[in-house]
Amino acid sequence: MATEKAIASARQQLREQVLTLLSSAFFDRPSKLAQAVHPILGALLDGLDDLDDGEVPLAFRPSKKAHKSVKPAEVARLRLRAVSYVSALKVRGMPLPEAIATVAVCFQLSEDAVTKWRRDALKSARTTDGRPGRQVDLASLVSIDKFYHRVGHGPSKEQIIAKARKDGERLKVLQPNYAKGSKK
Repeated sequence: MATEKAIASARQQLREQVLTLLSSAFFDRPSKLAQAVHPILGALLDGLDDLDDGEVPLAFRPSKKAHKSVKPAEVARLRLRAVSYVSALKVRGMPLPEAIATVAVCFQLSEDAVTKWRRDALKSARTTDGRPGRQVDLASLVSIDKFYHRVGHGPSKEQIIAKARKDGERLKVLQPNYAKGSKK
C-alpha cells in the first residue's frame, strides 16, 4: 500500500504539471479548447486540495461496483489477463474449449466464468463502455502475443500456464469469494 509520503508526492507532481499547463502558452491565446479545458484543470486542482484536506470529491469517489473487492482495478486487469491467456493458448494451437478449461483450472474457477469474462471482454472491445484503456489493453496483448509467437520469441504454453496460475492465486487473494463466476 502506498505511504502517505508517496501519496503526497504523487499529488504534488500532478499539481505541478497542471499548474505548468495552466500557465503555458496554450492558454495565452484564448481558444475554444483552452476555454473548455481551463475549468476542468481548475476543478482537478480543487479536487487535489480537497484530498489533501481529507475530503474525497465526488469525481474521485469510486463507483459502488468498485466496493466488491479490495482492489477492483487489479481484479479487472487479472480478469483481462485470464482472457488474454485463453487467446495466447489458442494461438499456440490449443483448441478454444481446452484453453478455456486450462485457464479455469489455473484461476480455480468454472469454465463458465472464464467463458463469461471472455464474452464480456470481446463485447466491450466492440462497444465502448467508458473504459477504452481496457479494450486497447486486451487487443494489444493479443496482437503482441501473436507477433512474438510468430517470430519465435513469445512464451511457451507452459510459461503461459505458469503465469496464469500466478495470476489466479493473486485473484484468489484479492477476491476470495469471487464476486462473479465462482465455482459452486
